[in-house]
Amino acid sequence: MNRLDDDTDVIQTLLKPRIAAILAFLAYGTWAAICNLSYGLSSAAQAFAVQGSYALLSTLLLGTLACALLSFFGKSALAALLSFAGCLLFMVLIPWALHSLAGTPEILLSMIPGLIWGSLYLTVLLWSEYQKHVGTII
Repeated sequence: MNRLDDDTDVIQTLLKPRIAAILAFLAYGTWAAICNLSYGLSSAAQAFAVQGSYALLSTLLLGTLACALLSFFGKSALAALLSFAGCLLFMVLIPWALHSLAGTPEILLSMIPGLIWGSLYLTVLLWSEYQKHVGTII
């Protein structure tokens, strides 16, 4: 096995929804806590719990859903686009509602990293799955 194969294996491992979900919990929970720390430790802890938990669940569920939709629609470029669009809708609406219910002061600021990195994650995940289908390595 050469270095490129090793790098590809690491990337494939990190793209697995269950691995990515744990990393998302820690990263996004921490970001939300930092964004809300000026409102007190209680607000920061609440934002960590809301955004971290949502990031864990959404990464796990949306990663799995994106792959399932891609398979369902035939692993075409259009299927990848539709899968991404459906997942993006959930990435916006669900955390917005959860933060609103929790009373998070800085909702959009708390969500921005998750939207950016979540979109990148889904793009790379869908691209990787599509490339596996057409027989090309990333």
